[in-house]
Amino acid sequence: MDDHVLLGDLLNKRPRSDNSVENVVIVDNIPVTDSSKLTKLTNVLLKIFGKCGKVETHHIPLDENNKTKGYMFIVYRNAQEATNAISSCNGYKLDKNHCFAVNRLSDFDQYMDIPDNWEEPKAEPYKPQAHLKSWLCDPECYDHFAIVHGKNRITAVHSCGPHQSIQVQQREYWTESHVKFSPKGSYLATCHKQGIALWGGPEFSKVGRF
Repeated sequence: MDDHVLLGDLLNKRPRSDNSVENVVIVDNIPVTDSSKLTKLTNVLLKIFGKCGKVETHHIPLDENNKTKGYMFIVYRNAQEATNAISSCNGYKLDKNHCFAVNRLSDFDQYMDIPDNWEEPKAEPYKPQAHLKSWLCDPECYDHFAIVHGKNRITAVHSCGPHQSIQVQQREYWTESHVKFSPKGSYLATCHKQGIALWGGPEFSKVGRF
């Protein structure tokens, strides 16, 4: 008996991306246990995921033998709290046998729509890239650092001046979670639910995305 038989009504009413419901996550690889240990397991999981935001409701499906199926649904107050859960708990090791995989529920529609036949992407024309080592031309040899702050998630890149930092670039909503420079400083990576974007050059123009 599959999930559509046991949870048909729930799956048919599940939030979808076209309803702009982005506050629901699915946690895979939770322990499989019987109902006698469900309360203890639930308390442990809610303690972990409660650190990312307020859990409005949750659901752990059971199979015909009254055992957990190894995954759960969590509904947060808003999309940002769901993003926090994905950023903080995806890859979280509960123990040596259980490593969480956390995804937004709306993402599963994208996975289900993958075509069976692969089509080779069209080659894009070459575009000259910005000078990715431009910061090395600074005569003062100042290092750069980036901070994310404010309600609008403002990302600011600063140069370390002799007495105080000098702002080089600033943008609102440049990232959805955090930013990080590449090991050699050639790129600034910003993280988004669709993937990672790379920026570089004197004006931090986009040079790639994954």
